[in-house]
Amino acid sequence: MNDSGNEQQIKFDHAAIWVEDMEETLNFLTETVGWRRHPMKIEVSGDDPTVGGMQAVFVDANGLWLEMILPTTEGPGQLLIRSNPDTFLRLPLCSA
Repeated sequence: MNDSGNEQQIKFDHAAIWVEDMEETLNFLTETVGWRRHPMKIEVSGDDPTVGGMQAVFVDANGLWLEMILPTTEGPGQLLIRSNPDTFLRLPLCSA
């Protein structure tokens, strides 16, 4: 409940997904699945000591925004993928 005594609903509005290949992932999600890509592209410089270099693109999954993240330089993102190779999205999602 909030201060006025009303119940608050928790809203889940986006999820971050690490990807191995940004263009292949975006093509699949927009062309095959039919979701909409947001035109904004975020780029973080490789000089950023907190996260390292990365690119991020948002895809509207019918009201839930998916933030596709591609590490582009050494840093925490690359370390995460190396230490947990199954934590990022690889395509195809299923085999025939």
